[in-house]
Amino acid sequence: MQNRQIKRAHGASKNSRRGHAVNLLLVGSEGAFASDASRKFLDDLHLHVVARASDLSDAAACLSSGAIDLLLLSNEFSEERLSLFARALRCRGFVGLMLQSADSLGIVPQPAEIEANEIRAGDFAVDLSTRQIWLRGVEVPCTPKEFALLTFLCKHPEEPLSYRTLLAAVWGNPANSSHALRVLIRSIRAKIESTTSPRYIVTMHRLGYRFCPSPKLQ
Repeated sequence: MQNRQIKRAHGASKNSRRGHAVNLLLVGSEGAFASDASRKFLDDLHLHVVARASDLSDAAACLSSGAIDLLLLSNEFSEERLSLFARALRCRGFVGLMLQSADSLGIVPQPAEIEANEIRAGDFAVDLSTRQIWLRGVEVPCTPKEFALLTFLCKHPEEPLSYRTLLAAVWGNPANSSHALRVLIRSIRAKIESTTSPRYIVTMHRLGYRFCPSPKLQ
């Protein structure tokens, strides 16, 4: 079983190719990877240690460069902390593999509820448990109303959404003033749009809006 996990770790890396080392980030205290099993694991798979981090927050900072293929975490971290860490990295777009403990080589647990608490739509990722929204790996700061609207849009990508539908979803009242909705749309656009003409939230004249989660560049 252990050998199958090792092969999976080596093959799952998106940038790994035969004859090329896999870029590895070690996460744990200084002595956590001093065992013979740790050294043999690194040597056998030609893993290239490009960075070390003593805790999970430092590890997240190291991953921002995009150069890491594989994380090897010591067994010092609890399952709960690792699950939250894994969720945050997925929202930021990390697709590499995470292994816990160089001795046991167990794959970092990612409970089924992570999927239930996550919404992915094109460039966007919504974490319902932490109420965070990410755009291409960068967190979008949101007010409660902005979070509610963006979350609803992410659940209905490319669908024509009327003013009444959006008012009901965010304010619970389809007869609410559409002015409040337009103000909220402008506020969100200011945070997510990078062009003069909106590409993510497109206005449908006299009808409502359509959310394009991964628009084509003009």
